[in-house]
Amino acid sequence: MVITPTLASEKLKPDELFAERQKVLESADTEEKRRFGDWLDTHQSFLATHPSDELLEKDYRDKISFKAGVHELRKQMLEDTARRLPHVFEEIRKQLKECENEDKKLRERQKYNDPGELKLIVSQVTR
Repeated sequence: MVITPTLASEKLKPDELFAERQKVLESADTEEKRRFGDWLDTHQSFLATHPSDELLEKDYRDKISFKAGVHELRKQMLEDTARRLPHVFEEIRKQLKECENEDKKLRERQKYNDPGELKLIVSQVTR
């Protein structure tokens, strides 16, 4: 997640506002790194003055760790995928049926492009 700095004022013309927002977005990564660096510095000074304090208690560290976040994201993605799959399969079957019908029509039309086949059909109809 990137921390995006906000504009001092958004009372600008649309073109100017867009350009200013683009500048803000371009500087967001640098801003985040600067803020994170400041936070690390503050945290390091806290640890220097309070060496017996741990970073986080184990229970909290396990709940908010990157590993826990990745696990939760994957769980959510799998649940979402499982929920959507029936609809996706239904849509694929529908599109397949449409393609098969279109193929059948084109093959029927192709028969009439063959002069020999066309002669045969016309002779059967005129009898």
